[in-house]
Amino acid sequence: MSNFINQQLTNKDFSNENLSYFDFSNTICCSCDFSSTNLKGAIFLGATLNNCCFNHANVDQTNFRHSLIVDCQLDNLKNKEKAFYLNLSCPETGAFIAYKQCMDFRMVQLLIPSDAKRSSATNNTCRCDKAKVLSIKNIDYTQTYDDAQSLVDENFIYHQGEWIYSDYFCDNRWIDSTYGIHFYMTREEAIDYLK
Repeated sequence: MSNFINQQLTNKDFSNENLSYFDFSNTICCSCDFSSTNLKGAIFLGATLNNCCFNHANVDQTNFRHSLIVDCQLDNLKNKEKAFYLNLSCPETGAFIAYKQCMDFRMVQLLIPSDAKRSSATNNTCRCDKAKVLSIKNIDYTQTYDDAQSLVDENFIYHQGEWIYSDYFCDNRWIDSTYGIHFYMTREEAIDYLK
């Protein structure tokens, strides 16, 4: 495996090359061209990808976990469904159940409705613009609560059985820490949030 770990690459032309299993972890790529490149099994863990072109690239088993993707072209990717952390971590359509950890280790179960905006960047954290609070319990499910306080915004309170709305929702899916109601798809991920 070849690598470009912890490097800064600017205006590098990788188009049409075979970079399968190359490692770009923690690398800053600015205005690089990966178009029609074979990136099968490549690793972009924690990479910053700014104004890069990935059009028509093969991203089969390519790992984008914790990458910062800014103004990149991602059209007509090959094997996109097999890439890691490039697709949404939550369902793109329909209603679903999600989980959130709040103050005092209170676990909030949320219903994300089918008409909610939803997003995720390149990790397991997801965001939405509205949800219904289905239940609030402690981590081991031995106690039930009427409300829970957000870990991030002390004024944002989740009330059992009520709908909650984000004052603003950032539509840029590649930005992780931004406006929206943050959640995880599994209870275990929500519990692990503070570990």
